[in-house]
Amino acid sequence: MLKPPIGVLDEHPDWLEPLYSTFKDRGVEFEKIDIKCHSYYPQNKDILPFYINRLSPSALNRNHHSAFTLTLDFILHLESLGARIVNGSHTVLLETSKAQQSSLLYKLGIPQPRTVVLNNISEAGKYLDELNFPILIKPNCGGSGTGIQKYDSLQQFQSVLKNNQIQMPPENVILLQEFIQPAEDYIVRVETINGKVIYAMKVITRGSFNLCPSETCDEERYTQTTDKMGYCAATPSDSIKFELYRNPPKDIVNAVEKIATEARLECGAIEYVMDPSGKWYIYDINALSILRSSFKTDYGIDGWGILADYFIQEYNKVVDPTK
Repeated sequence: MLKPPIGVLDEHPDWLEPLYSTFKDRGVEFEKIDIKCHSYYPQNKDILPFYINRLSPSALNRNHHSAFTLTLDFILHLESLGARIVNGSHTVLLETSKAQQSSLLYKLGIPQPRTVVLNNISEAGKYLDELNFPILIKPNCGGSGTGIQKYDSLQQFQSVLKNNQIQMPPENVILLQEFIQPAEDYIVRVETINGKVIYAMKVITRGSFNLCPSETCDEERYTQTTDKMGYCAATPSDSIKFELYRNPPKDIVNAVEKIATEARLECGAIEYVMDPSGKWYIYDINALSILRSSFKTDYGIDGWGILADYFIQEYNKVVDPTK
């Protein structure tokens, strides 16, 4: 009897090609379910037993709004019928709310930049005496740096407030967050699988907020800003570089794994920054593993292979518990 394929909820044209290639190499059947153009019948129980959720908030940047709005409902439907979803509905809710991420970090006692959540910019004035500048405005749900605005001084921020120049996202929920100036020109992205750190990498930012690690986005970073569906918008100045960060500090590894465990984050990345005094702050939780294929050649780290093996292991628990 043939085993059912692994269902992959995916809206990007090529981010996951390394994963699909690895599945093929391992002889594992999979079905890419294109969630940017999808439908389902809620009265039909004919579903796959195992799915991988690969929805990213940056789908909104690719005009895939329908994928964004449909996927949570579809995952909840699948879960109600007993399907196993890697990074299920609880992860979607965390991935799509920086406010929830901030609350989680506070609950766990993990350092983060001072953050205020608001749904009307008129509320900002209440907090200006408490915030150290520069500050950032971030959409509550965003990806690839979209919608982030930086204000270097109180005077600058008050001026744009007075002139109604703050750009608000469609849902009007934003974060005011203190900007942590990196001690050096990089942040660190720590990749996790099954609650454990698999590697960390320095992301040399050059002042950019678009830090998507996909090699696909590398190609776009060196051309001009694009609205092409499927790619993160980037500018020619976004000369981002990714380097392996060997032996990250143990206290950071512990904090990252604590977050992954508490959030039931099966695969994803957590980003932190170190300030000039040596204090570190975690500022972003990504429930989507976008791994660097080049790290296999450059450093001998086959992240996509490790991720695929985890998916296969979890799949076998569902379809062949004897394995």
